[in-house]
Amino acid sequence: MRLVLAAAVATLAMCGLTYAQAPQSEMLYPRAALQEGIGGNVLVDCAVMADGGVACSVLSEEPSGRGFGDAVLTMSESWRMPTMDESGAPTAGRRVRRAIEFLPGPPPTVREPVNDGRVTNPYWAERPTARDFERHYPREALRRGVSGAAMLECIVNADGSLVCYVDEETPEGHGFGQAALRIAESFRIAPATRDGVPTSGGRVRVPIRFNTY
Repeated sequence: MRLVLAAAVATLAMCGLTYAQAPQSEMLYPRAALQEGIGGNVLVDCAVMADGGVACSVLSEEPSGRGFGDAVLTMSESWRMPTMDESGAPTAGRRVRRAIEFLPGPPPTVREPVNDGRVTNPYWAERPTARDFERHYPREALRRGVSGAAMLECIVNADGSLVCYVDEETPEGHGFGQAALRIAESFRIAPATRDGVPTSGGRVRVPIRFNTY
């Protein structure tokens, strides 16, 4: 079996934070899925604990019901983060997201993607339409003539869809972040960038702008 560690997405103040202990190469590939030659993708969100361990929960799992989420949660029990960041501040309570991709086929390996998994020069196979923006524009903001924007940090699924969270939102409190997440459901990235680099498991930042005019 082969397991690719597709990306690590830092949230909140996790920028620059590295793993004190890398995930193990001996991965817990679900046996039935492996025997059937089925691969999968899992995104987990983890809180850093005082001892450097992490408490994780599954945000997304494809395909569901094949044991991939439980396998990653078991793997996460051995993950360790630094207890302090580069400035000496405690990391306890901060959060980190990891995307794990299961690929059947020998041997079991863990690979960190180049460029921190950042997808550059992507080809967008599908984009949201003007109708999507009209449908998801926050009603109260539209009524008051308020424009806004959101910056999404996303992980690319195997099918090209995105799993995102709101990294920035302006102005806050008007619903632009949640609206941007709904619009992001209409994006699809091609399996490879224009440069031929695979996109599955990679990270991409997506700016979404809402204008009343």
